[in-house]
Amino acid sequence: MKEWRFQLSNLTSLFRSTVLSTVPFLEALIKQKYLMKNIPQLKNFTIFEKYFIPKLMNYYKQYVSQVSNENMAISLRSSIFLIFIIFVFRPKSVLDLGSGFSSFVIRYYLKVSKQSFSVWSIDDSSKWLEKTYNFLNTHNLKTGNLINWDAFAEINRDAFDFIFYDLGNMQFRKQNLIEILNLAHPGSIFIFDDVHKTEYRKYAKKLLKKFRFRYYNLKYLTEDSLGRYFMLAIKQ
Repeated sequence: MKEWRFQLSNLTSLFRSTVLSTVPFLEALIKQKYLMKNIPQLKNFTIFEKYFIPKLMNYYKQYVSQVSNENMAISLRSSIFLIFIIFVFRPKSVLDLGSGFSSFVIRYYLKVSKQSFSVWSIDDSSKWLEKTYNFLNTHNLKTGNLINWDAFAEINRDAFDFIFYDLGNMQFRKQNLIEILNLAHPGSIFIFDDVHKTEYRKYAKKLLKKFRFRYYNLKYLTEDSLGRYFMLAIKQ
């Protein structure tokens, strides 16, 4: 009798652990299907990525070894995803909040593609703006509209079609998120970086609901070796 109970207990524990380990996988699969249903072009990202990796790899290696490092710069895959979204949605105006390798890849894509759009790169650090300017200039890319956050905040700005938000520390991002969301118009695309940080992700989702954005978790498409990933939102 004791042996039978022991075996039953083991089976129950095994079943429980199997089910619990399967739940996150099923949730991820459901989210993936939902994302693909709403933005079907994403099924082509892998093709796009394979095309751009060899074109951007040397630039990325140079950037993380001479200008920044892999812990601070967005990953190569996430960088390619940024220009993929620009390729898909074809914005006329791009706001790059947080200058860095994102500033490079957006301007690189502007140069090599047939698309035409304006780009503004904003940073709260004059030091990083200077580094970004030098890296862009070294590779003969446009260096216009590199502006400090305080100066940008004083400009009367139109809404932007595409906004990438990776500016300052997490507290800065939370404090200024409402102001940034107000720079979007119906149909604007918004990409959040670092939403692996639970508190920030929850706060962002709360405001996105309030400001009538649809949002999508991009973990399976953009997660890097540090666990960082994007979230995409579309203004309704």
